[in-house]
Amino acid sequence: MKTLALGLAASCLLLISTSTMAAPIRACSNSSVTLTEVRALGGGTNLLSQAGGYQASACSGVYNTPLNISSYNNANPNIGQLYDGLLNGENGYLAPDTFVSQDQFLDLGTAKDAFGDPDKYSDPGWIHLGNFNRSGTSFSSDYNKIIGPGGTLNISEVLNINFICDDGTGCRQGTWSLITSSDIVERVQEVLQGRSTFDNLAFFLKAANDWAVYNFDFLSIFFNEIVTNNNPVFDFLTPYEFYGTFNTQDLMNPKSTNVVDISNFGVWARDPFDETSQIPAPATLAILGLGLVALRLFRR
Repeated sequence: MKTLALGLAASCLLLISTSTMAAPIRACSNSSVTLTEVRALGGGTNLLSQAGGYQASACSGVYNTPLNISSYNNANPNIGQLYDGLLNGENGYLAPDTFVSQDQFLDLGTAKDAFGDPDKYSDPGWIHLGNFNRSGTSFSSDYNKIIGPGGTLNISEVLNINFICDDGTGCRQGTWSLITSSDIVERVQEVLQGRSTFDNLAFFLKAANDWAVYNFDFLSIFFNEIVTNNNPVFDFLTPYEFYGTFNTQDLMNPKSTNVVDISNFGVWARDPFDETSQIPAPATLAILGLGLVALRLFRR
């Protein structure tokens, strides 16, 4: 495969395929996807102390190419390796350091010098959870799977993600939820013989030809909860429920004249913890849990 070098930052170069990395056609707003509540499994009160919750920590910008972008909104073998799926840089449509720096990358088998620096790891660590395609005001789900030394586990067995369109909007705004099963820790530990947490949760939104990705950085969010707001209510092993909102205000029809209805979502999470990671997260921030605490991806 031919490759060309693109500067991603002053400190590194990323090798990508000859498909030219497109520039965003316009900016996007972090407020288009929000996190409004985190609850203990089974309901209860909102554990977030931040009034109004959180908007996305960052968004990718709005793109309108390629037309088949949804085919890259997937991953196989789905352990977070460089070029495996859209958020890991496959085909260069989205830079793999869009939401996390190379210093946070993992050692999942890709050569260290993929970025031109033999002392840094190359794998972004993004795990594809599933795709959700709209029909009317409802969504069909297509969850991915994870494979470990103890067998195979379909993500749908331990995780339930839902999107609901608000009445009267077609589907230009609505709500989302992410809920784990009560036995997620035991189920995934059995299959993958280990556990981990996720530090980022990203939503891919597509409407007409436009698409964008909105990311929640839970290291930042929970730092604010614990340190700034003095709200130490989260721990490693508690499954959580997550709730939020979405809208398509950033996504237009091909003439960029009107906001259009959502066509599909993709959901990704990033597993930051690995015994070979160069820069481990501070212990006080490792309480993320994210309800995905047990989705420990097999690290070889």
